[in-house]
Amino acid sequence: MDFFDILTAVTVPGADNGAEFTDRTRLDAVLRCLDGTVYHPLRAEGVAYLMVHGEYNQRRGAVLVSCHLDHCYNQHFWTTNDDGTLRGTFDNTITLAVLLEAMREGRLHPQTLVAFTGDEEEDSHGAEEAIEFLQDRQIHPELFVVLDVTEEGYGAVDLTLENILPSDEPPPGARLRFKDVEEYRQFLLRMVDETAFTVVEAEPDEAWTYDEYDVNCLTLCLPSRCPDGMHADSGIFIRQSSIVPYGRALERLTGEVCRSINE
Repeated sequence: MDFFDILTAVTVPGADNGAEFTDRTRLDAVLRCLDGTVYHPLRAEGVAYLMVHGEYNQRRGAVLVSCHLDHCYNQHFWTTNDDGTLRGTFDNTITLAVLLEAMREGRLHPQTLVAFTGDEEEDSHGAEEAIEFLQDRQIHPELFVVLDVTEEGYGAVDLTLENILPSDEPPPGARLRFKDVEEYRQFLLRMVDETAFTVVEAEPDEAWTYDEYDVNCLTLCLPSRCPDGMHADSGIFIRQSSIVPYGRALERLTGEVCRSINE
């Protein structure tokens, strides 16, 4: 499957009630995309499905990537345009497709955990379930990377770093420690090695929920143009040329951090 095959596969309905997926169509499409890969479930219940690489080692430092499956659309489509843009109901299938392609192609560091969550558009119970499950098992990722789309930076940059929220009191033994937000912001910019806008405190998303647990978190966003609003059934626009740099930034950020905390 190439990127567009994956995007088509996950551009389907899905729903949850904050406690479980009541329409598993999108979730099941995600799981089928991972059939035959090195990934297997660490948790497969509620509104937080966590996947781990076959070479993941709980004794080593880790990063978590969180991508929500729920949506506010009544229809689901995507199409290409002559001007090099894609139009579709992309919140949050477009970054989901980038993530799945990276997982299928083995481009994420083995210490990268992945959470597919529900309830992001309401109360972020998926993010809560994910981090509480990990903490109960003494798994403490040093960085939480939320994937989403944004209305910031469209036409100027290929990605943005938003809700840049460092831990105030990292746990004993943590390698990622920052004296302030600016030091954390500069660190993230070095890690992605791409031109990016930064918004320290942007619209609420799962990063806000993870921040309540005092962890290093941020949202890696793909810029979009939303003429009728982010959740309109008419869809939003994504520049096709932004997809590869966005995926490259995800790979670099997670990989460089995983390597640095395990040196």
